[in-house]
Amino acid sequence: MQEIRGRRVQVLVAAAMAALLLVGAAGCGGSSDGGSEGSGAKSSQDGGGDKSSDSGGSSDDGGDEAAGDLPDPCSLVPIETASELLGGESAEPDSTSNDIGTTSRSCSWQTQDSIDNPTLDGAGHILSLTLISPVGDYSTEEFFDLSEEGATDEADVDGCAKAFWTGGMLSAYQKGVYLTGSAGLADTSPDAKEATTKLVAAACAGV
Repeated sequence: MQEIRGRRVQVLVAAAMAALLLVGAAGCGGSSDGGSEGSGAKSSQDGGGDKSSDSGGSSDDGGDEAAGDLPDPCSLVPIETASELLGGESAEPDSTSNDIGTTSRSCSWQTQDSIDNPTLDGAGHILSLTLISPVGDYSTEEFFDLSEEGATDEADVDGCAKAFWTGGMLSAYQKGVYLTGSAGLADTSPDAKEATTKLVAAACAGV
C-alpha cells in the first residue's frame, strides 16, 4: 500500500514539474500574462505580494493547501542573485500559481533582453523556482521523502536540509518548505546544474 501511495505522489509531482516546464517555455516568449490563461495557472507580475507573508511554516501541516498559503518564491531569491546567475540584469520576476497535479507557487527570472528579443536559444536564460504543497494527509516532509524515490541523483545543497536531482530539476526541503528549481528548461549541462544549485541554495537561505 505504501508503495502504491508513493507512486501516486511521484505522478502528482511529475505533473507539477511538467506544468513548471510549460510555464518556463511560455516565459521564453516574454510575459506570461496571456500565456497562462486557460492552462490552470494564475500569473501576476508583482514579484512579491504580501498575501504570503508570515506563512512560511504553514506547509508543515500537510493537506490540500491553497497557493496563497505557500511563501512567495520570488521573495526567497534576491534579484541581484538572479542577475548574477543569469549573467545579465534580471527583469522583475514573474510569479505564477497553479493546481495542476498538486498546488504550487512558482517564480521565474529572465534577463530583460531575453524578454524583449525572445528566441529558442533564449530558453537558457531563465531561472525557475517552485514551492509545492503536499496532498492528502501527508506532511510536507513526508511528501518530499516519497518524491525522492523518483530521484535520478543525490544532492548536497548548502542551507538545505535535504535535496535530490530529477534530471535537470533540483528539489530541496528546508524548514517545512518543499521547493524545486531549474535553469533553462531543466537543462542538465554542468553550467546549468551549477546555476540551479546556487538558485536553490539561495532559496533555502531565504526560507
